[in-house]
Amino acid sequence: MLFSTNNYLYLLNYHIFINQNPGRQNSMYLFKSISDLISKAMKVPMNLTILLIETKSVYRNLVIQTLGNLGFSGKCIPIKSYEESLLKINQLLKKGEKIDFIISEFSFPDGDGAKLIQKIRNNKKLQNIPILAISDKEDPQEIVRAFEAGIDNYLIRPIDDLALLEKIEYCWRKRKVPLSA
Repeated sequence: MLFSTNNYLYLLNYHIFINQNPGRQNSMYLFKSISDLISKAMKVPMNLTILLIETKSVYRNLVIQTLGNLGFSGKCIPIKSYEESLLKINQLLKKGEKIDFIISEFSFPDGDGAKLIQKIRNNKKLQNIPILAISDKEDPQEIVRAFEAGIDNYLIRPIDDLALLEKIEYCWRKRKVPLSA
């Protein structure tokens, strides 16, 4: 079986990750399991505190399961609505709790995803937190709107484990955020 993305190849039960270093020599890693690949080749800490904003329980549970399958061992804080997201974020910040990464639905039935992202970006404590938007919509105007609001990357459902991992890794590298204390 052969599966590949930009820098990942699955061939004959081996996972091959190619680390592309512009201006320097590329490196290649060969692993038997996906968790070995993630822990050694990816530049993302596996103990992140992730805020997951998703209105549909099926999708929320799928993302949580996928994060677990990928080896993420940190805390995942699920939020079920647009309104709850604003309240929960403020509560977490008041308590001094850390948020390392945000995965958020973009097309909310009870609010505007662009406004939510803008509110997050306008908060000094959250302005550098990586944000990955997830949506059913492949509409180019919606995707541009999400990036203009301040997301770091966009993932279209259905969610694939490796695509989610690649998007998280990209967001993390782009923001270059140190882990919260």
